[in-house]
Amino acid sequence: MIALLLSITAVAWDGERLYVARPGGIDVYREGRIVERLGHEKRVVLGLAVRDGRVAECGGRAGEKGEVRIWENGKVVRTVEAHGDVIYRVAWSADGKTLFTAGGDKKIGVVEAETGKVDYLEGHTGAVLALAVHGDVLVSGGADRTIRVWKGRTLVRTINNHWDSVHALAFSPDGKYLASGSGDKTVRIWQPEIGRLVRIVKGHDGAVLDLAWTSRNVISASSDGKVRFISPDDVTIERELDGPGDWVNALCPAGDRLFVGDAAGRLRELGTK
Repeated sequence: MIALLLSITAVAWDGERLYVARPGGIDVYREGRIVERLGHEKRVVLGLAVRDGRVAECGGRAGEKGEVRIWENGKVVRTVEAHGDVIYRVAWSADGKTLFTAGGDKKIGVVEAETGKVDYLEGHTGAVLALAVHGDVLVSGGADRTIRVWKGRTLVRTINNHWDSVHALAFSPDGKYLASGSGDKTVRIWQPEIGRLVRIVKGHDGAVLDLAWTSRNVISASSDGKVRFISPDDVTIERELDGPGDWVNALCPAGDRLFVGDAAGRLRELGTK
């Protein structure tokens, strides 16, 4: 376990380094040690995405304009004021040319990484809280309880099934299925192309705050402090790990390891098998 002083809000892995976001910046780990820090104490980082040596992070405070920043080689190369409110999540497009941002202003930002030009996808009636990308498909979830499926700039489907805010989304490795996690304490498995609900997984005693989908399991993290390893085929709970009692905010698979970050600032390393 690596102890941190502040809540961990997001974790990402680039194959060599682990990036851990918290209010105040990003800690960069290599082989279990902090080798670099990105950001400063006044920066509130909520979302994190890493691709091809570039680190995209987003955040802000409720009611303030949200910024997304792109880092390369330890330096900020672009800062974009993308939203009129806090940005909760950020995700790279499949080709690495575009960033998608989830805004508290009910919009999805579409940011050109090289120029900083911003367009928007609109349709949510509440804050956008979650994003997932596979190929040319973008999926968003929000406080309006909906999941929206986009291709390019076109909304192709709106899914209304959760009873509370959608906090987390994750595609299966082949992109055929989507997992969603909600404040209604459930994980739901979908065929996003047709909007079909495949199954519902119950059992968490708190909101589902993050999801990861590995070759073997859907992994869920919750405000009940538990991490669950779920069989996507029959919703069997293969493993359930109790946390220290704090909200589990962030999951990050890294090969056969899983990094778990919680609201007390603790980072744990678990096995995925």
